[in-house]
Amino acid sequence: MYFITPSNPNIFLIGIFENRLFGFGEEKKKLCIFQKSIFDIGNWEKFFVINATVMKSECCETGLQVASNIHETKIWIVARVNQFACVYSVDISTKQFIAFKMLPKIYHEGEVLETNLCCKCLMPIIRYLGDILNINCFLITQRRCSFSTEKIEFRVLFAINESQHCLFWKNADNITFNSPPLSSNVAVTFYGQLLSVYEKSEDKRIKHFSIMKSPDTYIARIPDDTIWHEITFFSDHHDGMFALTRETLSDSVVLKLYLISISYPTVGISFRFFSSHTVDVNFPSLESAPFYFSCYSSRESSVVTLYPRFIVFQAPEGIVTIPLRMLSLSEFAYLSLSRMPKPPIIESKLSTFQRIIKYFRKKPNTEKYPWMSLNFIKKTLGLSKDFELK
Repeated sequence: MYFITPSNPNIFLIGIFENRLFGFGEEKKKLCIFQKSIFDIGNWEKFFVINATVMKSECCETGLQVASNIHETKIWIVARVNQFACVYSVDISTKQFIAFKMLPKIYHEGEVLETNLCCKCLMPIIRYLGDILNINCFLITQRRCSFSTEKIEFRVLFAINESQHCLFWKNADNITFNSPPLSSNVAVTFYGQLLSVYEKSEDKRIKHFSIMKSPDTYIARIPDDTIWHEITFFSDHHDGMFALTRETLSDSVVLKLYLISISYPTVGISFRFFSSHTVDVNFPSLESAPFYFSCYSSRESSVVTLYPRFIVFQAPEGIVTIPLRMLSLSEFAYLSLSRMPKPPIIESKLSTFQRIIKYFRKKPNTEKYPWMSLNFIKKTLGLSKDFELK
């Protein structure tokens, strides 16, 4: 089972938290964070406004110079504001906002300032690397290659301390691909290796991956009995790196979720099968679209068990959502309602004057909410604004 909800070309996904999607965009020249229910077919709602004018991308008309991610309960944002990089965090539960104090070194780090953080074509991600002596370390890297270059143009590290100071520096270990990645986004391992599709066969099956860490490249072969036509990576989850694969059959599509392990310094790769899902042949392509994965975990002694919830990625058709848990009755009911077509407007035989009078007498906000959106359902049924699908 999967469903597709409309996407907004000016809102870029940050990630999933519980049953909500978060994204960012620009409104009235201010950086805004938006939210919506993962099921909602309607408009995004404003969650938080950051009083900053973000620089436009250098390569895309609608792209912004912003990197983002969700770690635990916080949304992390790195944005170029007035030529300088700024770091922000917003707690999802409390809306506590922190604008970190940038240490002077950032203003002398020319390489960092020349970095293009285009959220549209490069899709930069902030990854949490760990806590060292009360200093939290993060990595910013792109999730796919630019269409105009084969080079991984940036890998920027930054760290914050308890007094809310932040320091950037450039990781000099940049990598140029021998050939551009095929049909996949780029994954970055905890050790800084780059993982991407290296070779496909004539029948479009993936044959090899490349694992790159300057100056070496390791080529990993896919077993002959494994059929993957597409793959996308999710490399920013605290439990490890995940991959979603697609096998296209004549009458269906098989999706498989894997947990990836890559060893270092002796390079090796292994895929631990997680779950499988069969969908129809109209399922959108995974080409170069990083996906978002939500789950919760439980620990018994030293064993951690993951319980998946949702997979989400943004395709040209819209935001594609794959539920990995059992849906509640209200969720099933809403998804059923959302598929109801909007009834056609039947124009009565009115004169032009009568149409004008009817227009000005129309009740306000009757078309405020999109057809069968959650807000439309709440308004129609008189439900509380705090109503949530459970």
